[in-house]
Amino acid sequence: MKIVHISTSDKGGAGIAALRLHKGLLQQNVDSSFLSLFGSGTGETNSEFNINPSVQLSNLQKIKRKFGLPVTQVERNLRMLKGIKGDYEIFSFPFSDFQIEQHPLVQSADIINLHWVAGLINYPSFFKFIKKPVVWTLHDMNPFMGGFHYNGDKIRATLAQLKLPCAVAIDTIGNLYISDTYNNRIRLVEKTSGNITTVAGNGKGNYFGGDNILATLSTVNNSYGLVPDAVVILPEVFLTSRIRLFLPSEI
Repeated sequence: MKIVHISTSDKGGAGIAALRLHKGLLQQNVDSSFLSLFGSGTGETNSEFNINPSVQLSNLQKIKRKFGLPVTQVERNLRMLKGIKGDYEIFSFPFSDFQIEQHPLVQSADIINLHWVAGLINYPSFFKFIKKPVVWTLHDMNPFMGGFHYNGDKIRATLAQLKLPCAVAIDTIGNLYISDTYNNRIRLVEKTSGNITTVAGNGKGNYFGGDNILATLSTVNNSYGLVPDAVVILPEVFLTSRIRLFLPSEI
């Protein structure tokens, strides 16, 4: 039995989890391959393959680009994204420049295991062509959210979905901070509106995402505590052995 894992990247929480599953199957002598768009590969196996992300442009497409017209699906997606209003973390379109269903590993596989595939799978052609079993491992809510990946932002706090919140704290004006531990985020419930927003963390874990950047772009690895008000302090002692400090300007 041949299994192919498809993931946009081999990095981040979803990519790392997908790669671990692939390696676990190899250890059980299962014929498993790993296919990604962005990935360096670990060099530990000869079954990890990257797709060339470059797109060859025709002469007509080159002319269109000179006039500022979108010529690739990525460019068309970015233009359409400008028309989606609201305060959300990420939105992915079901269209891409890649026909991954034509890849030899996909065509020869008995089972296809999709992971986090935003920007990689072209849904219309992929699901029209594929007639074999597909397993879709959910690393977020995108497969059933119609483009969005997470439904917990900018909605009433009573409707938000948290995952093992391990700490809460209230600032001097009555806002509630929640350490949304297994979602790798810090959430803020506004006192006046009752809305919940993400103020820190991009949802990815298991690695250090860097400092001196916008808090919502950084990683928050299973924070188990916080101290709000002028600053937000996040202990990440279990995964990255760090105490993180988020300044108001970063939030």
